[in-house]
Amino acid sequence: MLEARPFALYVDHKPLTYAFKQNSDKCSPRRLRQLDFISQFTTDIRYVPGKENVVADSLSRVCEIQFSSLADLKLWGSSQNSDPELKGILEGKIKFSGDLVKVQMPDSEISLYCNVNSESNRFYVPGELRRKIFDNLHNMSHPGIRATKPLIASRYCWPNQNKDITNWCRACIPCQKSKVHQYTKAPVSQFLPPDARFSNVHLDLIGPLPISGGFRYCLTTVDRFTCWPEAVPLLDAKAETVAIAFMFNWISRFGLPQKDTCDQGGQFESGLFQMLTRMFGIQCVRTAAFHPSSNGMVERMHRPLKQALMCSRQTWFEALPLVLLGLRTVLREDINATAAELTYGTNLRVLGQFFADSNIGIPLPDYLSRLQELMRALKPSDPVHHGLKAVYMPKDLQTCSHVFVKRGPIKRALATPFEGPFSVKK
Repeated sequence: MLEARPFALYVDHKPLTYAFKQNSDKCSPRRLRQLDFISQFTTDIRYVPGKENVVADSLSRVCEIQFSSLADLKLWGSSQNSDPELKGILEGKIKFSGDLVKVQMPDSEISLYCNVNSESNRFYVPGELRRKIFDNLHNMSHPGIRATKPLIASRYCWPNQNKDITNWCRACIPCQKSKVHQYTKAPVSQFLPPDARFSNVHLDLIGPLPISGGFRYCLTTVDRFTCWPEAVPLLDAKAETVAIAFMFNWISRFGLPQKDTCDQGGQFESGLFQMLTRMFGIQCVRTAAFHPSSNGMVERMHRPLKQALMCSRQTWFEALPLVLLGLRTVLREDINATAAELTYGTNLRVLGQFFADSNIGIPLPDYLSRLQELMRALKPSDPVHHGLKAVYMPKDLQTCSHVFVKRGPIKRALATPFEGPFSVKK
């Protein structure tokens, strides 16, 4: 709060104003360290008479501030006498299920209204003391609504008691941050079908992997239309390395995409990568934090890719080209085609294939026109959603003024699962 701010230090001890003007040889090492620390913030020390130094004096007299105690019978007596709701109950204007009788307090001349219907007398709590009673009993262990009601109702009473306890328990900030029974699960937004091939691409990083050929990471990219996968080995995960790999291995082969979908990793959020997308006119779509399913197109590709690389754990760099060839030529059930067929119009030749499709007898211009016509007729398949989860949206979420934010997957011991509350800006 004080760093990089010009301010003056007021003291009522005048010799302190010469602290930075004295000869350092006369100071002890301890005082020199203290002055050195203070000088990092300010060296402007000014004198103010003790009578005018009211701010510091008020802080030194905290012990004189008295707080009202719930064990003070005089406070209870004066609060009950001035409570308009109690007056209405005694006059019959306000309904109350109990019988209020004045009971003489032991070893005191004060009499308080109590409900004598139950086995033990329960104090009637005036309006100004109800929240204090709730805070004292509920804040001991923060029980739930069902446990807090008998805890308070066995000792105290007032009109609409259960309703007040329910509202206060629901509004308890520590309870909302630590006791979550049902998480908010918003519906997953659907991607619009791509207009053309290589117009929408999904990016992600995998690693660190075992070092193979000097490489430890892979930049993975998948086209949303054709499901064509790419995995580019990387020496490191720097933003510059990722941007160069994306430009040299994807853009140079398939052209500029209209949109690229990536998570909130530091490489994709860097200024260099953002500048690259703006320069090429690419719209960058960010997925939600800690939700890999938002970028499911490339995340689903990681499973077979890693399973194949596990067979050659130490030499995965050498096995990567053939693994990608297998992923591009394998039949995908969701689109009933291979990625190579949607990209090139025919499947790729693999090991052990002795017969290949021949186009002999078809003139090249006719073959080209037929291929272009078939490619234009291709339409993206409807997306397949794996593992749909139940949606839960609280009814007050659209109108609330503050929200709690879930902490990351890594948190310290006894840390609450949520933090906040934070105000909603828009």
